[in-house]
Amino acid sequence: TAAALEPVASSPRRRTGTASSAAVRRRTSGSGGMPEAPPRRASQVATPAAKAGGARSGVVPKASEDDPVDITGLRRAQQSRFKSAVLAVAAVALVVLIFVMRDQLTGLFSGRGSHDGVPVRLTVSSNPRTRVRVLPPPKARGREVIDLGDTPLDKVTGAYVGDTIELVNPDRGIRYDQLVDPSRLANENVVIDKTFREGTLKVRTKPLLKTATVWMDGIQLGKVGVPIKIFEGAHKIELRGDTLTQTVDFEVKLGPNEVKDLEVDVSAAVMK
Repeated sequence: TAAALEPVASSPRRRTGTASSAAVRRRTSGSGGMPEAPPRRASQVATPAAKAGGARSGVVPKASEDDPVDITGLRRAQQSRFKSAVLAVAAVALVVLIFVMRDQLTGLFSGRGSHDGVPVRLTVSSNPRTRVRVLPPPKARGREVIDLGDTPLDKVTGAYVGDTIELVNPDRGIRYDQLVDPSRLANENVVIDKTFREGTLKVRTKPLLKTATVWMDGIQLGKVGVPIKIFEGAHKIELRGDTLTQTVDFEVKLGPNEVKDLEVDVSAAVMK
């Protein structure tokens, strides 16, 4: 009977989450409205000093809807961009104009201008290569001989109607003249395309001098009595020799593929 009356040990009671319930009650306690938003961080608030510092550092702060729009600044920026574009277009146009007018400008600054006359352009090619010079008429005012350079030339300025265009190559004995036709129009392109061909010249002396030599432009071409190849055109020839007291000069005009046998009287210059 005593054993029956012995109290039975009770099992440990489970926790009912009282602390959790208290926490829940604390979160839900109050007026029953929405919870308050957390305070903004200091870095998110843009003070006037921070804005000024950002402008100096090149970082533009994000404008809010309440910030006023600087209309005057926008207009000035647009005007500045417009002026820059206009200056760029003007510079390109100036470069193009200088390129188009380069021949006229070159003639102006190199002294190729003329007080009067009708200007023309020259396109010159030759075989063999020659030097091109412009010879103005004797009555031309304020003008001198102009050296345009070696062929080929393409639409160069410096010549006028009535000028003589001279093609020379002293080493090859070439000399050719062509007059600019007075019927040419202003700035018309005058084309000279010349292929020089050789002729044959044989010089004999009277009396006969077997040792005399033939010269042209300071260059010895050969001896008397021997056929000599010379390019076509008008040439000044000299005869030199030990038996001559002086050089004997004469002119000869030779055509392309022409053969000319010429006798020259040197009796006045022969030593006695």
